This record gives sequence, structure tokens and C-alpha cells, in this order.
Amino acid sequence: MKEVFRVRLERKFIRQASEVATEIGTSPGEIVRLLFKQLVKRRAVPFYEVTFPRVPWLREQSYCNAQSVQPVAWTEFQRKVGQFEAAL
Repeated sequence: MKEVFRVRLERKFIRQASEVATEIGTSPGEIVRLLFKQLVKRRAVPFYEVTFPRVPWLREQSYCNAQSVQPVAWTEFQRKVGQFEAAL
């Protein structure tokens, strides 16, 4: 059984998203269906882009495109794994 899901968005945003969806060969509705499927499967938001702070030895801004956003226990961050070498 299918159901209609409605959400209020700005017209300009809907138009822009529709244009991008068309460019990549899909529709806004299909994008929402994919998002919901991954949300249920992962039990987390399925994508997230993080901007890292600028570091002097890199020419470009660094980003991380994570596959999901989930809570992480504080203990997972307490062990030092490695470090960046400034001389790179």
C-alpha cells in the first residue's frame, strides 16, 4: 500500500532540486524514496558532508563525505591512532 507524503518547501528550492534530479536522470520523488529507504536501512541519515578546518600544508579545503551520521560513543575518540606530519 502506498501513501502520499507531503512537505512544504520553497518553490525556488523545489525548482532547483528538480533541475538537478533531471540532470542526473531521476526525479525528486525517487530521490526522496531512496533517502527514506536508506534512513530505514541504516537507522541514520545516509549522507553528510563535513568541512574540515584549513591546515597550512594543504592547498585545498578538505571535506569528508560520510556515508551516514550516527552517534559515536565518546570512548571511540579517546585512543590516538596517528598524526599528520607538517612536512608533507
